[in-house]
Amino acid sequence: MTRKALSLVSIRRWRFAAISHQLASVYFPGLIAALTLLCVLFLEPDHLAQAQAFQSMATLHHYLMLEGALIGFISFCTLIAFYKKNRFFLMTAAWMACNLWLGSYFIGSQNFWFQHELPANLVPYLHQVAVGMYFVISLQLLHFSLGYPYSQQRLHSFLTPFCLTVFVLSLIPYPSFFHNLLSFSIPIGLLLGLTITLQHLNQEKNTLQIWQIVLLSLFCSGLLSYAIHLVTPSARLLDYFDAFIFLVLANSMVAFGIAHYLKHLLTSYFELRSNYQNSPFSVIKIDRNGNILQVNCAFKRLCSKHQQSIPATWEGLFHKQAWMHIVQRTQSGKYTELQFLPSVRLLSQNPLFALYAHQAPDGYVITLQDITPYINTLNRFKALADNDPVTHILNQRGLEKALQYTMQNLSHHQPCFLAYLDLNQVNHVNRTYGHEAGDALLQEVSQRILELLPERHTFGRMGSDDFVFLLANMSLDKAKKIASIITDSLNQNVIKTSYRDYQLHVHLGLIELGEGMDEKAALRTAQSACMAARRQNKGFILYEHNSQEMKNSTEELELFENLENGGSRGLFLQMQPLLNLKDPLGSFNLEVLLRVQRTNGELIPLHTFIPIAEENGTIQIIDKWVFNTALQWLHEHQDQLTSVQLININLSGSSLNNDKFIDDLFKILEKYEHLLHRLCVEITEGVALQDLTRTRDFMVSLQQKGVRIALDDFGAGYTSFSYLRELPAHGIKIDGSLIKDMQYSESNIAIVRTIVELARNLGMKCVAEWVEDVETLALLKEMGVDYVQGYVVSAACCPKDILQAQNISGLIKQPDVLQFIRNHYHQ
Repeated sequence: MTRKALSLVSIRRWRFAAISHQLASVYFPGLIAALTLLCVLFLEPDHLAQAQAFQSMATLHHYLMLEGALIGFISFCTLIAFYKKNRFFLMTAAWMACNLWLGSYFIGSQNFWFQHELPANLVPYLHQVAVGMYFVISLQLLHFSLGYPYSQQRLHSFLTPFCLTVFVLSLIPYPSFFHNLLSFSIPIGLLLGLTITLQHLNQEKNTLQIWQIVLLSLFCSGLLSYAIHLVTPSARLLDYFDAFIFLVLANSMVAFGIAHYLKHLLTSYFELRSNYQNSPFSVIKIDRNGNILQVNCAFKRLCSKHQQSIPATWEGLFHKQAWMHIVQRTQSGKYTELQFLPSVRLLSQNPLFALYAHQAPDGYVITLQDITPYINTLNRFKALADNDPVTHILNQRGLEKALQYTMQNLSHHQPCFLAYLDLNQVNHVNRTYGHEAGDALLQEVSQRILELLPERHTFGRMGSDDFVFLLANMSLDKAKKIASIITDSLNQNVIKTSYRDYQLHVHLGLIELGEGMDEKAALRTAQSACMAARRQNKGFILYEHNSQEMKNSTEELELFENLENGGSRGLFLQMQPLLNLKDPLGSFNLEVLLRVQRTNGELIPLHTFIPIAEENGTIQIIDKWVFNTALQWLHEHQDQLTSVQLININLSGSSLNNDKFIDDLFKILEKYEHLLHRLCVEITEGVALQDLTRTRDFMVSLQQKGVRIALDDFGAGYTSFSYLRELPAHGIKIDGSLIKDMQYSESNIAIVRTIVELARNLGMKCVAEWVEDVETLALLKEMGVDYVQGYVVSAACCPKDILQAQNISGLIKQPDVLQFIRNHYHQ
């Protein structure tokens, strides 16, 4: 069977069960009550006819006593049903009424109902309708007794439409047809009821209740009676036995069942009352006017804890509430916060309660849960989320929230400045003296800044060693004065901690906030100003709103953001030729140079751009872009670049020490494997010496792919050249500071001559940069330098100019240099 077919079957079963329940619990009791009322109003009692039917007044007396008891029981169940609004008792009353009718039928008193004689022509039809109703009501009582889960069993699902079918057929006024129908319907119904009951008892496996024993006896007796009827259908004794079954046994089962049900309700009531009194939450029952009707022990303890007497009304301790609204919120799973009235005198914090309300017949049942500990804990967690645990000032999240609020409420008439202070010493202290010493330094610095701030301005810590504070509603001169006072105090005074004393050298960036900025951009701009102060070795630098410095910084930050998002806006390449002093017109090399320009075409100085890129981590993105762009250009124009022997590309120290970048770099090199013999990677000498082992391994990996390596800025600040034996470099580039104005410094000439001789002995090529005049060029040629680079040869030019030049002479602009080449290389 398909899923759709199963769904349709389930829907039909549900509809049958709903119809059966509605008939048994509403319509049948109403029909019986209506017929009984008609009987009482329009028919007269006939005791003589009844006595003749029973053959003696004594038998009639006994029957009337039993009938009176059942009528009383039926009335009792009906009253309970209406009082408790419980349909179970209404069905029970209707079922006992049907039993009374069937019992009368078996003993020949079917012409009388509540001692009133019925029209003889209506009795057979009323009997078959009573039997049809009996089937449906018995089904519902069995369903209720066994529990709803068992209604899903296959036998029970078959029994429901079976009983409904019997009732529908009972409405057809053909007594003979219905009599034949009952001849097989009764045993089938009894067998199904007995089977379902036994299944239920087998699955429950609990101790049998008296009503369950009577129920089994009823089914068994009914089947036995039916079997005896088949053998001796006219036995009078059997009719009295059937009457006993349906009048006594069946109704006894109902009595015991109701008693068990009431016992269950009573047990549930005591359990509920015990839970009510022992509940950890305060439970209060009030009427619709707010008068307190009942309270549990928890509420009494609450009042005692706060030294309050139990009030007579709700408004004695709490604000008046719109209870239906509270009920609706409770039903939707929400609570309402509530506190004692301000007029209530308390010895401690006014507690906060979660208020829940449920509607009751005579008012409302209210539950109060003290959520003060929860709220206090939540507030502590919120404070931890927004505050730095070391310095107890705002952390980055708290600063951004405060800054966002300030930016949203910014006014032209209320100048506001953001200060970013770089301590730049905590990491060193942590590594050298331990984190406790670093924390002590941070605490002392934050306390010093707090003391110097004129008011409790927004103040917090960013990262590991940066501090940020807002100077709101303050003039430019006052903001500058405070920035100067703070930096001077930290730089000129010794910072004393319990671990050691420190002499700091801090820098501060101060920016004026304005419209069009968000909190993240403001923080990054202030950090940029702080970095500028550090590069320029100043105490602080100020960026006024809409100043050129602010615009430049903002644009640079946008460039970095574009790089992080995968763009390359503002980046382009230039190339500077390297003159081959051994064969000037034969071949030459190129050094790839990065250039960054603003939207107006102005170049951004690399000595300020690169350090920022190294600090914010975008230098790896830039280096990858340079390598990929340069190699792609060489690949596209390799046939036009026959005179170019090598292209040199610089690699930053940050990229060299980044494993992810190294992996990405080798993936780029694999794409251009056919060009790697024309690539030379320049590594700054100082960077190479930071981790000699790592640098050597990297150089070996490059060499295995055919890439050449040159040590850049060689001789700048280092006195020992022994490490050259450890690094497999192909060439060295002498630092430009040794070359510039070399002819005026004998010491520089001696150093350069030594480096050239060293390179020759190690089999390395030697390159001199920053060569600016012909005299220096001639001196370097005489020393044996292999390549020269500088304005004397050519300034950096665009790749298009490189492609148009046949050889290096097409790039040299100075006539005296061309004359030098002709004089020395064309005899």
